[in-house]
Amino acid sequence: VFNTIDPTIPHNAGTFRRVRVHLRENCVVGIPRFPHSCSVATTNVGERLVVTTQKAFADHLAGYGLAEGACGIGPAFAVVSGNDWRKGDEPYVNQKFLGSQGGPAGPRYDGWVTYGNSVTNGLMFRDSVEIDEQKYPIRVSEIRIRQDSEGAGRRRGAPGTRVVYGPKHDTMTAAYVTDGFHNPPRGTQGGGDAAPSIAFKVDKNREETPLRPISTERLEPGERLGQLLSGGGGYGKPLEREPELVCDDVLAGFIGFARAGDVYGVVFTSEVLSAALTVDMGATARRRAALAGEADKR
Repeated sequence: VFNTIDPTIPHNAGTFRRVRVHLRENCVVGIPRFPHSCSVATTNVGERLVVTTQKAFADHLAGYGLAEGACGIGPAFAVVSGNDWRKGDEPYVNQKFLGSQGGPAGPRYDGWVTYGNSVTNGLMFRDSVEIDEQKYPIRVSEIRIRQDSEGAGRRRGAPGTRVVYGPKHDTMTAAYVTDGFHNPPRGTQGGGDAAPSIAFKVDKNREETPLRPISTERLEPGERLGQLLSGGGGYGKPLEREPELVCDDVLAGFIGFARAGDVYGVVFTSEVLSAALTVDMGATARRRAALAGEADKR
C-alpha cells in the first residue's frame, strides 16, 4: 500500500493505524488452520498479492500505484545439489541467486534493473559468479540483460536477464519454481506487459529446449540450465515516452531498433550503435501518428 501512494506520507505508527487489514481463516494469504502453515504464503504467494495490489491502485488512480513486477524464483534461483569431486565427493546443496528480474514502472520513474522481486525490492544480494564457481562445482556461462523483455510504457518496466549455468564434472540436480510464464507482469494505464519468464535446458550440442515452469531437473556434465527472466510492467502509453529516453534504452541494450520503432514509434537517423546515435524527430512524429491511428482503428 505505501509503495503506491504519496511518498511524503510518513511510515510510522500513526500512518499504519489508518490501514485496516482483513484476513480470512483458511485462506492462501490469511489465517491458517492447524496443521497448515503460512510459510509459502510469506514469499511466493505474498509476492503475487503485492504486485496485484499495487496495480489495482494504478488502474483506478492515474499518477499513483505501480505496474506489476516480476515474481517467483525460477532456474536462475534454483536449489542445486550433487557431489563435489574436488572434496572427496562430499555432498553439497544450496540455493543460487544468479538472476535479476525487472522491476515495475511507476507514474514518474522507470523500473529498477536490480529489483529482484516484490518482497526484496532491490535489496536482494545476487551471488558472485567467481565465489559460486569456487565454492561449488558449477560453471556460469551467461548473465546478461534480456533485450526487449521490458513492459513498454511512458515509464518502462526494467528488463529481465538471461542466465545459463550447469555442472562442471558430475551430475547436478536443480529444483525451481517459475512464476510469470502463463501470466507475465502486467502493465497499467496503457503500459505494456513484460515478457514471460521461460525455463530452458541447453544440451551438449548447445541446442536449447524449453522446460516446464515448475520442475526438478537432473543435469549431466556439459548440459546447462537456463532462464529468460521476466521484466517489469510498463506505466502509461509507450508512444508518450520521450524519444531521448528511448535512445538511451537502445544504447544501453535494453531494447533493439525494431522495438523502438514498432512499440515506441521512435526512428533514428541511423541504426548503428554509437554515442553519436540521434533521433530523427520528424520521422518519429510521423511514425507515432501512424501507430496512434492504427490503435484507434482497433
